[in-house]
Amino acid sequence: EEFKEIPKPNLYLNTPKSKEYKQPWCMLQERNTGTVWVGAQMGLLQLVNPETKVLENHRLPVFRNSTIRSISQDSEDNIWFTTQRGDLIRYQAGQPIENASFELIREFNGFAFAHLVDNSGRVWVCTTDSGVFILDSKTGEIIRHLDDKVLSSNKQEKITQLNDSIFVFGYDLLNVYNVNS
Repeated sequence: EEFKEIPKPNLYLNTPKSKEYKQPWCMLQERNTGTVWVGAQMGLLQLVNPETKVLENHRLPVFRNSTIRSISQDSEDNIWFTTQRGDLIRYQAGQPIENASFELIREFNGFAFAHLVDNSGRVWVCTTDSGVFILDSKTGEIIRHLDDKVLSSNKQEKITQLNDSIFVFGYDLLNVYNVNS
């Protein structure tokens, strides 16, 4: 299904005027419902219904007032988040949007700039000072830790997957990691 454009003036018409409501960092359009999840400053989570153009603002304690830096969806439709505080959080698919439906999976030392749920269901978390962590999405256990012995540095900011290769962009270089290695 094609993404439906939502005119910005209509979308933010009834939102408070404070800056965190106008500083989105990331977004994801959910596969099944088309709902757009927007992560913003100070832990603000916004949900946009593209059909009704209704914007819901949620301030949930699980985000601990920390900027939501990345959002993704796994194969079971759970929604994953990383925060500037370094938290990895999972929303259980199909549950109401309330704090009890979100689980703090792991706290990392430093910012968690980006993450990726790969084709095998593993969660890769890029940090500012500890490299990349690969976690089992079911248990939250760390499967592997990639640091500056494998990567160009411990500061890794962006990540994407192409086939069986993971591309991680650090402060200084592009790193390529083959998941079958």
